[in-house]
Amino acid sequence: MNNFKLFKRQTVNELSTFYSFLIGFIIAIIIGSIILLIQDKNPLDTFSLMLRLSVGSVNSLSSSLNKAIPLILAGLGISIINSVKLWNIGAEGQIFLGAIAVNFIYINTQFNNPSFHILVLLLAGFVGGSVCILIPAITKVVFGVNEIITTLLTNYIVFGVTIFLINGPWKDPKSLNFPAAAYVGEEVFLPTVIGKLSFGFLIFFIKMKKMKYESPNALFGNGPCPTHPIVKDRLRSINTFFCVDGGADKLITMGYNPDVILGDLDSIKKREKAYNCAIVYLEDQSKNDLEKSVCWCANQGIKELELFGFSYGRDDHHLANLLIMKDFSDKIRMKMYTEKSLIFCINEHSTFLSKANQTVSIFTLTKSTTI
Repeated sequence: MNNFKLFKRQTVNELSTFYSFLIGFIIAIIIGSIILLIQDKNPLDTFSLMLRLSVGSVNSLSSSLNKAIPLILAGLGISIINSVKLWNIGAEGQIFLGAIAVNFIYINTQFNNPSFHILVLLLAGFVGGSVCILIPAITKVVFGVNEIITTLLTNYIVFGVTIFLINGPWKDPKSLNFPAAAYVGEEVFLPTVIGKLSFGFLIFFIKMKKMKYESPNALFGNGPCPTHPIVKDRLRSINTFFCVDGGADKLITMGYNPDVILGDLDSIKKREKAYNCAIVYLEDQSKNDLEKSVCWCANQGIKELELFGFSYGRDDHHLANLLIMKDFSDKIRMKMYTEKSLIFCINEHSTFLSKANQTVSIFTLTKSTTI
């Protein structure tokens, strides 16, 4: 009898990701076509109509983007929470409560300045969504209740409140008896950019830009803190610090703050919340800390990485780290700083600066490569 094991893939090939999407898309088309055929509908006519109404014109595309952007922003927010091993599956309720807060403020306030009114409504939406997630957060911290349960149940509570409002006090008299609230006035609409595309698209774009890690990026290990002046000077130029487990504590002693902590967290000295940064738990014990962390960085689309604190202790560990640099050299350009040298891999024609009488060592790790 064959035994099968399921485990999280550490590296994600871009082509395999595309194929996964393509297979899922084809399956969805097939299932959808079968359902339409059962109802005596032409799948080609239906899908072409969907395509035309969603992206067939500038107005159609901009309308689709207006509806998609709030969902994408909610997904980005949830990804931050998930990175610290908390599971928020209540995004729908948080969006709805944010909308309820916006409508409540709009109905009960009046401002002569439309721009200021828009800012107030945006703030109301933020507060409404935050209140919705605050309830599961309190029950998690105070009573230890699993956040999966509370975020899910909070959805149903908010949905119930929404149904009550759109069928009762907020029901639009012009809705022909359909459950719907009245639209807010055009005076608080965000300006449009292209077609019907809301100015909120720029907020989405800025948020997406901020989600990217600003280079230069450094991966800081749990080895001795650098003391060489050149290495310490290079640290001052780093914009984003990824720390491997206890490397976060070493980095803090040097006067820098970690942006992300990676690893199984078996060597950090403080409680996780005390670091005030994102923490990503990497539990695969078949790989060492550097390999797991580099895999994660590669999956984030990081192309360049500078390594500090990985040339220490046993020679076999140092050799393993060098081989990891070689294995990932086609995905990430890495440089390892030690107290005596700068180490990097070359996969193609390359030039680098050196000084007179400076020692330069070049060696190959494969028989097929000649120097």
